[in-house]
Amino acid sequence: MRKMIAPAGYGLTTPPLSFRLQKVLGIPKKLYYDMMDTRNDFNVAGSPLNDAVSNFTIQQIFNPLQSDVSSPQQYRDRLLQQTGLNQQVINLFSEYHY
Repeated sequence: MRKMIAPAGYGLTTPPLSFRLQKVLGIPKKLYYDMMDTRNDFNVAGSPLNDAVSNFTIQQIFNPLQSDVSSPQQYRDRLLQQTGLNQQVINLFSEYHY
């Protein structure tokens, strides 16, 4: 049997933050990739996303993940609170129906 080794900084019971974003809060990985990249992608229907957001850092994306944040909407609100009100971020979250 193979022994699981947790990455430095994580306990065996603490899921990685990307897991929490995707599985616990229901936020798809694609949304936070859209927050970091500089290109404008397309949605499932082939229409361009309203993605004028770019250059967010990993730290800015993960800082809002505190124990009292339990929904995509709370995550969005905390992100805006910590990084400043940004209509482009609101529009991007709307594209993902949050």
